Amino acid sequence: MARLTLVASANVNKLVAPHRASATEGEAAIRLLEQQGFPIKRVAQHEAQARCPFHEGPGQVEPRKSAKFYVNIDTGLYYCQHASCGERGNLRLLEKFFGIDGDDGYVASFQSREDQLRLFEALLTVPLRKPFYDHGLTDQTIERFRLGYQPQHTEMVDDREVTISARYVIPYLEGRRPKLFRYYQPYGDPKWKYTWEAGAEACLFNAQDAVGDGDGIVLCAEGEGKAMLLVQLGYAAVGVPGAGQWRDEWQAGFTHARQIIFVYDNDNPFFHNYDKPEEGRVCRKCAGRGLDRCTGHNPGQDAAVVRVEQVGWRAKNVVLPLPNDRVRKTDINDYFVRDGHTNAEFAELALNKRPNEYKVASLADITASPPEEAVFLVDQGILPRAGRLLIAGKPKAGKSLLVNNLALSLAAGIPFLGRFPVDHPTRVLLLDRELSKWSLFKRLHELIEYRPGYRAAMDNLLVDHDHLIRLDQKNAFEVLQALVEQNGAEVVVLDTAYKFLAGDVESSSALMKAFEVLDKLIHTTDVAVVMTHHLRKGMGARGKENTDIADPDAVAGSFLWTGWPNATVLLNFLDRSVENPFNAVATFTAFRDSAAPDPVALYRGRESIAYTAITDHSHSDEPARGSRPVAIRPTTEAVANLLLELCPTPEEDFLYIAAARFGISPQVVKPYYLDALSSGAFAKSRTKPHIVSFVDQEVTESWESEHGLPERPLDDMLFDAAALNGTP
Repeated sequence: MARLTLVASANVNKLVAPHRASATEGEAAIRLLEQQGFPIKRVAQHEAQARCPFHEGPGQVEPRKSAKFYVNIDTGLYYCQHASCGERGNLRLLEKFFGIDGDDGYVASFQSREDQLRLFEALLTVPLRKPFYDHGLTDQTIERFRLGYQPQHTEMVDDREVTISARYVIPYLEGRRPKLFRYYQPYGDPKWKYTWEAGAEACLFNAQDAVGDGDGIVLCAEGEGKAMLLVQLGYAAVGVPGAGQWRDEWQAGFTHARQIIFVYDNDNPFFHNYDKPEEGRVCRKCAGRGLDRCTGHNPGQDAAVVRVEQVGWRAKNVVLPLPNDRVRKTDINDYFVRDGHTNAEFAELALNKRPNEYKVASLADITASPPEEAVFLVDQGILPRAGRLLIAGKPKAGKSLLVNNLALSLAAGIPFLGRFPVDHPTRVLLLDRELSKWSLFKRLHELIEYRPGYRAAMDNLLVDHDHLIRLDQKNAFEVLQALVEQNGAEVVVLDTAYKFLAGDVESSSALMKAFEVLDKLIHTTDVAVVMTHHLRKGMGARGKENTDIADPDAVAGSFLWTGWPNATVLLNFLDRSVENPFNAVATFTAFRDSAAPDPVALYRGRESIAYTAITDHSHSDEPARGSRPVAIRPTTEAVANLLLELCPTPEEDFLYIAAARFGISPQVVKPYYLDALSSGAFAKSRTKPHIVSFVDQEVTESWESEHGLPERPLDDMLFDAAALNGTP
C-alpha cells in the first residue's frame, strides 16, 4: 500500500508531525498518541486501547484496569467510554487537541480558551450548579461538557469599561477543547438569557454527534441543555442555539446519519398570540392568510416542520405532549423533569421502541386496538409492504424479464402486468447480477419504449451492479442497510439468488444465515424484498414434451426456499418449451396474506423482449404424462360410497383397496372407515378363518370350516359320501 500524506498543509513542519507519514489514518493516530506519551496497551478487534488524552494524563494504562479510550486501527476514529468524558472524533481533531495544526493562530486561540475554561470549571462549585440540576443534568454530564461559571467582572467594550453580571459558561467543544463560548444567565433579563462571546458565529452544539449513534440515529434539540440531557440518557444528540437559528451549511454535518429526529419545543399557541390591539399591531402571518385575528402559533413546531422538509426522507419530527392547556410549552427538560416521563416512554415516542418489549398482548387487547390494515405494494397479496416475494423458474424462462417489469411498475406506480394495481410510486433498488450494465440499460429502455407509462419510473428506480454482497457472510446486513437507508428504498430486488450466496443454495445453514440477514433488514427498515431463483433441472422431462408443473416444491435447493416468502411466482414454459421458448405461464402460489390470483400466460415474440399479450391461463385438469397421479383426499362420504360398491368385503381387504384408491396408507384411511361404520348402514364382516395342517404342510379349507356343520342326520351325510365315492 502506498504511503500517503493524510493531512495536506504547507505550514506544517514534518519534524513536528512525523506521524503523518503513515499508510492509514488509524496508524497515524496511534503513532501520534505514542509520541504524546500515551502508549498503546493492546490491539483487539481492530481497535487500539490506551489512556484517554482528554480526561487522563499521559502514561501507561494501570495494571488490572481496563482502558476507556479506543482508536480504530484503520480509520483513526476514536471514542472514550468514560461517562464524564465521552469524547469521539478523528485524526484531525486529535491533532488539534495536541496543538498540531498549520494555523498557529488557531492553535493559540485554542490554548487561550483552554486556560480560561479551566478557571471557569473550577469556579462552578456544587451550590452554583443548581440551574443545571433543575434541568436534570448530573455532575458527570456537567463535567463531560465542561460547563463553567464566570463571576461578575468588568470588560472593555468600545473603549469603555462595562460591568458584566455573573453568568454560566457553555463551551462549544471540538476535540475536548473549547472552540467558542456561549454565556447563560438564567435569572436575568430573558432577552439576554443567552449571549455569544464577541466575534463568535452560531454553530451546532455537540456537533460531533451529528454522525449518529451505532444505528446512525441522531436527535436534534432546541438548545444546549436539552441536547446535554439527551446525551446523558444515552442518545447521540446535537443542539441548535434556537428554533429559528439554522444555517444551511449545518446540514452537511448530518451526511453520515441514517435518521435525524427533531425534538423541538412544543409551544402552546394560546401563549403565542401576536395581535397587540393596545399597540395597534396585528399578526402579519394570520392577516396574510385572510384571518381577522391571530389564532396563535407554535414557533418550535413550525421550525421543526421546515427542518424536516429541508433535510428530507431521513428526517422525523417528534411532538412532545402538553400535559394540559395551561402550560406554556413542553421541551425535553420539561418532559422528563416536570412531567416525570421515563426514558422508556420517550424511546417509544421517538423511536417506536415499546418499554415492555417482552409483554405479549392478549386477543382482547388486540381486539380493543386492532392492528393496521395490511398495505400491499402490489395488489392481491403479491407483494406486501415489508414483505417477501420469490420469483422462481427454469433457466431462460424469463425470470429477470418478469422482475424488470415488476421493478418498473413499482417505480412508476402503474399496474404490474397491466392487471395488478400498485399502491403508489415506489422507490425500488434493483441489485442486478444477471446482466451487464449496458445490457440492463438497453433492456429497461426497450421496455419503456414499449410501455410509455414506465417513463415515470426514471427517478424512483435505482440500479446497482457494483456492491459485492454475500448474504451468508459478515457485514452483509450493514451494507444492505446502508444501501436501503441512504437511498430511501422501499423495495429491494435481488436478481438472482445464487449470485448473493457464497455457499451452496441447497445448504440449509447458508440459507438460514442469508434469510436472517434479509429478515433483519426487513424488520429494521420496513423494506420489501424480491428475489429470483431457479427451479430444479430435469423434473422428468421427455424430449419435447412440456412437463412443467406449477409446484412450489420444484424450487431448487433447501425446503427453506418455499417457507420464507409471503408469496411465490412460478414461471414455467408455455406449451412445448423447445419449439416455443419465448412464452411462459406465471403461476401465483403459496400466498400467505390473501388468495392467490389466477395464472396468466405471458406472450412475446422472437424479436422483442416486451410482452405482446398477457392473458388468463388455466392449467389442464389432466396430469401430464410422466407425472405422479394426484391423490384424492378421502372423506367419510367417499369411504361410505366405496363400501357400497365393495360390500360385502372383510375390513382388512377394504382398507387396502381404499388405500390404493385414495393414494394413502391403510392407517390413514381407517378413521374414515370407522366413521362410515358408525352410520349404522354397515356391519363388520369376519375375516375368513384358515386351518393349517401340520401333516402335509399345506393350508386346507373345507366347506364345514367356513360354514359350519350341515343341519342333516349323520346317516344322510354318509350316504351322500358313499354315493360320491361310487359305492353301492
